[in-house]
Amino acid sequence: MSLNIHRRVLRRAVFSQIAALLMMAGCAGGGPETLDLSPQVPALGKARKTRHSISSLVVSTPTWLDVNLGSGDDGTVVRPSGYTLYDDRGHKLKYVRNYLGALDSEPTTLELEPGRYLILLEKPERHPPIFWVAVEPGKLTEVNLLK
Repeated sequence: MSLNIHRRVLRRAVFSQIAALLMMAGCAGGGPETLDLSPQVPALGKARKTRHSISSLVVSTPTWLDVNLGSGDDGTVVRPSGYTLYDDRGHKLKYVRNYLGALDSEPTTLELEPGRYLILLEKPERHPPIFWVAVEPGKLTEVNLLK
């Protein structure tokens, strides 16, 4: 195996251990109040200009099937999974459910101050459970984990 493959395997193992520890700590519903910052956390996302010049973030997360058993005839909806947003020091800012209302199936767009943020995914699947994003002044930062 090449050195790059060994690094990828090691990185996945580290991320898996971090995710397991966070879940054992009882953070599945929104993450802990603070996270230890690791130098191995990757940076994801691309910024692009928008007409409105508002600094914002949208994270297209892995989806899940909501069968809407508690609501009337709304039917089954595929929804984006949630995540927890942290500041650049690892302090929890908020949990983002990542959809609005009973019929919404699109990820939530957050208006944020420019800066660096840490994201902890609720359902990482094959993606890193924790990653950095940079929100630039007047730009929309997009992270697409559906590809």
